[in-house]
Amino acid sequence: MNIKIEKNKLYLDSIEKQFDNDIDKVLEFSKYCVILLMNDDVPDNNVMAIGYDGKAVWNISEIIKFIHPEAYVSISKQSENTFSAVTYNGVKFTVDTLINQIVNKEITK
Repeated sequence: MNIKIEKNKLYLDSIEKQFDNDIDKVLEFSKYCVILLMNDDVPDNNVMAIGYDGKAVWNISEIIKFIHPEAYVSISKQSENTFSAVTYNGVKFTVDTLINQIVNKEITK
């Protein structure tokens, strides 16, 4: 799979997917890629999974449930199946991409 980013566009081979916000980072996994969307103002619920067919798989708000929308400032790949997402408020969640569930939570600040 050839993945390319141009501001707010994600190219998955010949498939183009456009977003309202710029793409800051892309993590590749076996089933899908996880993207972090950013702008000057950090948008809420700005982590998404996109299948290699270009279709949205999930938004982070479906996995990490808060009463109010949350903004995420970074994502990083932890293993072949897990990634971490850090909220604006400094909570780091580790998500397993095979089961789409939180497997760890820690405070970073």
